[in-house]
Amino acid sequence: MSNLAKKSKDYIKINKNVKETLKQINLIHENDDGFISIAVKNIKTGSWNQWHYNKDELTEETLSYFIKTGEKNDIYISHNSFYIPIRKVENIRHLNSLFIDIDNHEKIINDDDIRELLDCLENDYFDIKFPRPSILYRTGRGIQFELKLEHLPKQALPLWQLVENKLIEVLKEINVGGFKVDINCCDAARVGRLVETTNTKSKTICEIIEINEITYRLDKLIEDYFQELKIVKNKSKKNKTLEEKKIVNLFNIHNLHYSRLLDIIRIRDIRNGECEGHREFMCFLYRYYSILFTKDKEKALNDTLEFNQGFKNPLSKKEVIKQTKSSEKAFDEWLKNEKNGVYPRGGYNYSNNTLIRKLNITMEEQNSLITIISAEEKNIRKKLANKKSRRNTNGLTKKQQELYELKIKVIELKKEGLNNCAIGRVLNINESKVRRLLK
Repeated sequence: MSNLAKKSKDYIKINKNVKETLKQINLIHENDDGFISIAVKNIKTGSWNQWHYNKDELTEETLSYFIKTGEKNDIYISHNSFYIPIRKVENIRHLNSLFIDIDNHEKIINDDDIRELLDCLENDYFDIKFPRPSILYRTGRGIQFELKLEHLPKQALPLWQLVENKLIEVLKEINVGGFKVDINCCDAARVGRLVETTNTKSKTICEIIEINEITYRLDKLIEDYFQELKIVKNKSKKNKTLEEKKIVNLFNIHNLHYSRLLDIIRIRDIRNGECEGHREFMCFLYRYYSILFTKDKEKALNDTLEFNQGFKNPLSKKEVIKQTKSSEKAFDEWLKNEKNGVYPRGGYNYSNNTLIRKLNITMEEQNSLITIISAEEKNIRKKLANKKSRRNTNGLTKKQQELYELKIKVIELKKEGLNNCAIGRVLNINESKVRRLLK
């Protein structure tokens, strides 16, 4: 899968239905200042090309071009945005929405099938087990909907992933007309169909069924629908139940995988791509943690091949595939125990010390890493955090803040005409302290 830079086009005349496409973009990507990906899948070759735009570049002319292209190819748009024009989970800038894809690949879908599915969702799920979608589409083989979120930074990604997985878990039980939720459509870098483009398999247009323009806060979603996830926001709670411990562990695991993925990239960049002797293992780790976090084997491999190109002397494609192949088997082993919410389990469960040793990570390099750090570096960070926490927003310790406030009172009383002795009596301090505060 290639990630192409923005490319100029010979635009065609404005499509009469492009305003429907703009509704999709304006709702989900409102105030989005990241790169939005448009992906084109060639139905003849199966290859993907991608372009990346700022929101204000997605004009009627640009979108009309893709709608025209979408008459013979499948066109998709990213739900979330990226801080550089590369569609990868580690490059997430804003988390704009949660999303669900429900399809039936067994038969040709007609209006009655869609109506039956929507009736089921309306009667048994929306506002009951599941929040009402902000926008709902008919995609050709089924439906897709999104829950628009107040913009979240990438730091919220592990919690976002936990909620996304929970939404899928709730809808896995759906049993109507052969429709099934796509359990693989769950990572933040995913794309969904662009409204007014053609699903080339069903020969139907992706269209908006309903817009509610509801914007959700992630913490409010958890509070209203998924109380069992609230414990993640209060991990310090004592006497957790077994289920609560499991949820906290799952959150920590998501966080660990994402943080390690970012650290592997950071190590490569700190070393300016000069990673001789470690390239194979770094590619393996990158592919492994990518699969663990996104659960998308194909995309993880493609992203790993691109990660490899960041080395000063990249490995060959054949070497990368061979040296990292075992990551998929390890993921399958890890997945067998996914529901137990514990760590370690199946797969490769490297300790920080093992990774530091195998990658020869120096203390200086650890300063720039998130989670692959030694006990020594952890203690240094803890001491710095404690030192920082002793100071308030003004940069003062508790004692310094008290003296500052006392000085303000002394000055105010002095302005009122009181002498030092009188000020001392009012504030219950001696006269010499009054003089020091007035200096």
